[in-house]
Amino acid sequence: MNRIYLASQYHRAKELQGYASKLKTLGHEVTSRWITGKWDNARESECAAVDVGDLARAQMLVLFSCPKEEYTGGGGCHIEFGMALAVHKRVVVVGPRTSVFHYLPVVKHYDLWTDCLIQEFFRC
Repeated sequence: MNRIYLASQYHRAKELQGYASKLKTLGHEVTSRWITGKWDNARESECAAVDVGDLARAQMLVLFSCPKEEYTGGGGCHIEFGMALAVHKRVVVVGPRTSVFHYLPVVKHYDLWTDCLIQEFFRC
C-alpha cells in the first residue's frame, strides 16, 4: 500500500476524486483532502496548512498537469511538487511536462492516467 498525495489545479478536484476512488479500491491511501471540497470556506492559511500536512503524510505525489492554455492560475500544485522533490518523495507527473523540473530523472512521467495507474499502482 502507498500513501499518495494527488496534486492539480483546484478546478480538477472532482476529476481527482474519481482517481482517488480507484486508488482506494486497489488498497492505497489518498492523503490529499483538498479534493473533497470541504475546505471551500476555510481561510487560505488553513487550507495551506492542511495541504502541507497531507503531503507530509504521503509517500509519493502524483501531479496532474494542465496544458498551458488550460491553466487557470493559482500555483499550489507547483509548490507541492517542489516540496515533494525537496524531501525526496517519489514524484510522478501525469499530463504534459510544463516545467523544466518535470524533466528531472527522478520524476516519472506519463501522458495518461491509465498508463500511470497500470505502471505505478498495479505492480505494488
